[in-house]
Amino acid sequence: MLQQFRHGTIIFTLLGGYVGTVTGISDIGFLGDSKPVLILVATALVTIAIVLEIQNFKDGKPFYMGLEEDSHKAMEKLLRKNGKAVIFTVDLSFARDNQSTMDALLRKAELGELTLCVPRLVREADLASQRGADVHVYADASWTPKSRFTMIRYNQDDSEVYFGHYISTTVFVIECFRHGSVPHVLAEDLARLTSQRFPSINDPRNRA
Repeated sequence: MLQQFRHGTIIFTLLGGYVGTVTGISDIGFLGDSKPVLILVATALVTIAIVLEIQNFKDGKPFYMGLEEDSHKAMEKLLRKNGKAVIFTVDLSFARDNQSTMDALLRKAELGELTLCVPRLVREADLASQRGADVHVYADASWTPKSRFTMIRYNQDDSEVYFGHYISTTVFVIECFRHGSVPHVLAEDLARLTSQRFPSINDPRNRA
């Protein structure tokens, strides 16, 4: 809400400045025939500024905001994006509690485009592994990590990472960070480190 107010204030200020500029140009007599040109330039500049501010607002808006138990639709939307997905999560509750999202998860696995990093092998991860997903178990039941993210189009220049976290005791958000940003770099390093340090459960080394 605070972010919406800030962007709204900036746009309102731009419009106010535009009105003042146009009024000032109209009142200056010696400008003559150049007035329409100057007004056109002012209009173009304020239009560009407003478009950029709106884009700024959209880029800063969370991909999802609400209750964590209602975030499954947002996760399903991510799973239906093209390219390899890496999910660093705790228990895959978003798939366990919604069959449509679980179907999207298994479909991703069947395409060979899914890697899961989990602290313990839950049923949903095991099913995804049977369908072709790489599943890496990186801890045990004694520790519950706070990091939860999904990387889309992993190892591509246009990849994105979506972090899920709480901003209050009840409000859960999923935020998007693009390739090259600090959160994206850290998430990519963590995913790669986990995959290398803990072999996939289908790896022969885990069957010995």
